[in-house]
Amino acid sequence: MLLLFIYLSDPSNAFTCQEEGIFANTDSNDCTTFVFCDANLSPNINNCDSNTFFWPEEQGCFADYNCSTQSMRDNTNPCEGFNSNEAIPDKYSTDCSTYLQCNQININDGVSNQDFPIALVTRGTCSSGNVFNPKFGCVDASTYSCINFQCTADGYFQNANASDCSTFIQCATIFSRGESNASLLYPALKTCPPNTQFSPFSNKCDGFYKCDGIDPHGGIDPCLTFNFANPLVPNPKDKKCATYIQCQQSYNGDQINVIVEKNCPANTFYNPIIGKCYNNYNCNQNCSKDPCINGNGRFIDYKSGQCEYFIECRDTSKVQLIYEPVYEKVYCPPGLLFTPETSTCNKGSVCPKPAKDYCYPVIPTTTTTTTTTSAPGWGGGYVKIE
Repeated sequence: MLLLFIYLSDPSNAFTCQEEGIFANTDSNDCTTFVFCDANLSPNINNCDSNTFFWPEEQGCFADYNCSTQSMRDNTNPCEGFNSNEAIPDKYSTDCSTYLQCNQININDGVSNQDFPIALVTRGTCSSGNVFNPKFGCVDASTYSCINFQCTADGYFQNANASDCSTFIQCATIFSRGESNASLLYPALKTCPPNTQFSPFSNKCDGFYKCDGIDPHGGIDPCLTFNFANPLVPNPKDKKCATYIQCQQSYNGDQINVIVEKNCPANTFYNPIIGKCYNNYNCNQNCSKDPCINGNGRFIDYKSGQCEYFIECRDTSKVQLIYEPVYEKVYCPPGLLFTPETSTCNKGSVCPKPAKDYCYPVIPTTTTTTTTTSAPGWGGGYVKIE
């Protein structure tokens, strides 16, 4: 929305116009007015609106311009690139009770009928009991936790005021709702899930961290990478494989990276090859009599010593956490033998002669395929206040 401001000529003004445009009013020392020189080079005084002051360098009226020192906080236009009628956070508000309202005034030249835009950045105040949420505007203070923190980059940061490490600060980029791609960094106070604390070592809510300044993982983040489809990874502290680590990226609708220890169901053990708890897995052995120890697939039947058929393993569990394979004996077509190297039936294949104490090697691979992000952005834009 553009605000149209039509000036009134003031012949008594002593300002001398050298060219058409907008200029500081040198006949005043309070910066509450500015001069518009029209096409006839006639000076016309205009008032800045809503407790704002004229900043000559940006040719606009700003709530934070200091007339006495002729300086602007941070020497930048906080609304640069944002649309008219967008509200953005006031980073100087320690309690989030105020915000900045971005607008643009159009001064119409009554001579040439041309519009001259100037910026108007005012400070708004939320009503009592409300605070400014950059995604939704003024909201009930009980629904949004204000934090006084200067963000310098996207990411998760330690909350120095939380002695129990139960909260942390998320700095994220929010973009303008317009086409300018303008953006600002803004902090939000987040709470870790129950039984976890924010670790400054992994920058995540960690069920292993004790808020004692000691990295429980010895510099190796167990959730640095994981498979989003199956976010379970081995627990390096458990030599019996009765537990695993679940890597999360959300909690109560918030994007929060979480490291939490979980127990396998009774009589099952976490198999890192499959990424599930399996009742026939032994984490202290490298070989197994179980052809399905490495998950789904086709495997030679070492027990029979024959290759006319193979064993096909398929997971039939309806519970994502548990691996429950079905062992099916599948015969090759007549004249073909199963080739373990290709997991296919082939003509002329030579059936391997396994040792008497055969075993299926436990393949030392994991399901880790996807890298976690350090700090997902908020995605939304700043609010538009009508």
